[in-house]
Amino acid sequence: MACSQDMRANLLTVFILPFVYLYTPLPLSTAELNPETVKAFDQYVHVAEARMDNELKSSRPFLWVDALSGADRATAYARLRNGEVLLQSLAAGLDIPGGMIHDWIGIVFIPDVTLEETLSGIQNYGNYAQFYAPAIIRSKILKHDGDNFTISLRLQERSVRTVVLDVVSNTQYFRLDRSRAYSLTHSIRITEIENPGTPQEREESPGEGHGYLWQLNGYRRFLGDTSGVYMQFEVIALSRNIPWGLSWLIKPFVARVPRESLNFTLSRTRDSVQTAVKEHPKRDPK
Repeated sequence: MACSQDMRANLLTVFILPFVYLYTPLPLSTAELNPETVKAFDQYVHVAEARMDNELKSSRPFLWVDALSGADRATAYARLRNGEVLLQSLAAGLDIPGGMIHDWIGIVFIPDVTLEETLSGIQNYGNYAQFYAPAIIRSKILKHDGDNFTISLRLQERSVRTVVLDVVSNTQYFRLDRSRAYSLTHSIRITEIENPGTPQEREESPGEGHGYLWQLNGYRRFLGDTSGVYMQFEVIALSRNIPWGLSWLIKPFVARVPRESLNFTLSRTRDSVQTAVKEHPKRDPK
């Protein structure tokens, strides 16, 4: 059990990087992102974001559990309030030309916090390296303009080999009303770092390297009430495809590891927000 917990801890990032682990046990050759793969990923994202836009309309369910039947919905909310994390796979390693798409969604309940406190904690990007070590070893806000953030993260995954990636992403936050908010995160640049922290450190060009992670989008929704905040997090990522002949070995990771990592990430975010609130005076919602 201790090994499993350590593995999940190393997989953690606030944007969720479970996909690096899919390939780190194997000494893979390099891969190159090609236009056909980008086109297929962009088409998938376009359809997914159109679905999200429809869901954000006032007449649509805001959280995915709201679309469940009456009894199932009540059970889901009871489980969330009991501390469980609810997860759903929308694409567990979907094959596209030259790559794979990973699309997972999860919900967690953060009790005894306000929507403002939750957003404030999550937007504290400058301290991510402290909050999410050792998975994030460097974090920096590159630009902040109102509800828009451009951030840089250096991510690290240690398995048979150490994988280090530099990720630059843009996040926009939106308020729908007093109780609901959401955010959209799109990676701008992802590069693999060779020999990190040494005089020989070298950055691969985007789309080159081993293909552990090529694109990463994150979509959060926040629903606050008098008892706390429900946070939904969907992640859509693009990685290299599975080399021929290794599908039997790697495919199980595609289904298992993202689930474990998303579960841990949501749980850790809940704990981090609650800890931050305890360390500062509680503010009344306005």
